[in-house]
Amino acid sequence: MTTARQPQGIPVGGQFAATTHAEPALTLDPADDKTHTAPLSGTIELRNASFDQLPDWPAGMPEPTVSFDFNDGKCETNITVDNKMMCFWDSDGDGTINDTDNGDNPWEDFDEEDQEMALEWGKRVHQRIDSSTYGIMIEASTTTAVRDIILAHGLGKEPAPTAQPVPDLTNERARNVYLVGAEARLAAIQEEVQSVYMIGAAKELHKECPAIDSFQLTADDKGLEIAEAWDEDGNPVDGEDLYAASREVFHYRNEDDFNIFLDGRTITVQDAINFRPAG
Repeated sequence: MTTARQPQGIPVGGQFAATTHAEPALTLDPADDKTHTAPLSGTIELRNASFDQLPDWPAGMPEPTVSFDFNDGKCETNITVDNKMMCFWDSDGDGTINDTDNGDNPWEDFDEEDQEMALEWGKRVHQRIDSSTYGIMIEASTTTAVRDIILAHGLGKEPAPTAQPVPDLTNERARNVYLVGAEARLAAIQEEVQSVYMIGAAKELHKECPAIDSFQLTADDKGLEIAEAWDEDGNPVDGEDLYAASREVFHYRNEDDFNIFLDGRTITVQDAINFRPAG
């Protein structure tokens, strides 16, 4: 039986065949288009024991190159011999078929018996690949995060918040991994909080001493103070202006709120004012 593949949306007779087009009943606002994402991770086990033994590839034909792709939602396995590609796919009514079922035989120059062996080999390879891709899709869809975005996509809603897995902190390795991550998160939060504190200080500094474009912060037993400062041309700001800026802006502030800035970094006043948390 001949079962022709017809690309979805293209009429029989080719892409230029006459067609009638109805006016669309609904126009979707691009602003309503949402993309939902979820992480995919884990281990997939593919067992050859689940399938029949592969037949031998015919000795009279060159070694094939195999690839697969998806067309209109169906897996297609492409087997190329001497730059001549034969495609295998599953038909809804006829099981696994190939290009010869549509009257096209790219391997017609090879021996007929070799062709039969190669077609049977290709059929079995396709069945393994098709089954594996389907199994992987099912396995991926069993995770809570993936199920949530599938339902959100189907219902046109936002996915429900996914609870984070709780690590087993009784396990030393898991505990060490968690601590490394927690310390990194804590450092990022501390950087963010102190950068927000610095917005207020930088705005006050700009008001009290507009000549200062950038500066370095230090601390001694008397508290925070500006160690060095520069104007927008890179010239040092010193003397009374520097002392006044330290006294008016930083002396009364808590050192613990600014200790990430005590590492010798140069702070640009406008950049500090413009800081916004990433979230």
